Amino acid sequence: MHFKILLLGDSGVGKSSLLQRFMGGRFTAKYHSSVGVELGMHYIEVAGQVVQLLIWDASGEKRFRPLLPSYYREVQGIMLVYDTTSPSSFHSLQSWLDEIERYSKRDVCIVVVGNKCEDLKRRKISQLQGLTFADNKGLAFCEASARSGVNVDQIFATLSLKIHETYYAQYADMYIVRLKPTEEETPRQDAASLFVAENRSRCCW
Repeated sequence: MHFKILLLGDSGVGKSSLLQRFMGGRFTAKYHSSVGVELGMHYIEVAGQVVQLLIWDASGEKRFRPLLPSYYREVQGIMLVYDTTSPSSFHSLQSWLDEIERYSKRDVCIVVVGNKCEDLKRRKISQLQGLTFADNKGLAFCEASARSGVNVDQIFATLSLKIHETYYAQYADMYIVRLKPTEEETPRQDAASLFVAENRSRCCW
């Protein structure tokens, strides 16, 4: 089976870095702005089943925004990212949510992510502010750091589990079960295990 995920947020919040850290376990300090919408693929295990994640990394630049409606309609999960050192990126979350409401499926799963939580000296948005915003919208929330890797696996695991709970139980007949890859072919992570282990630290709500 496969889940389709869209990474959204203002330019420079670190969406590409989160994806790079998740897929390859690495971080590049040099800033690279996504051009349009870039695709990444990764396998994890969710509730005992191998799932292919198709992850679209959308540029936050305004000139590419007209491209997004078609992606909104296709995805089952959205990771809405802001930069904890950038108040403007946090205040932009509402406009992103307005677009999501306008174009996405009604039951799309959303996780709000505060990236760059390791940068305590430059932090402008507290964890409580992020949690309060997400809670008021009825959304899941987590802080993460693409630089250090903290909670990066957790945010993708959390979103994957929410998609599984929302869609797989309701529309199981819509999924094509793919041949399970061998350990040599596809190193993968167990989202359920990640969720249980990491949730003890209360990084995600």
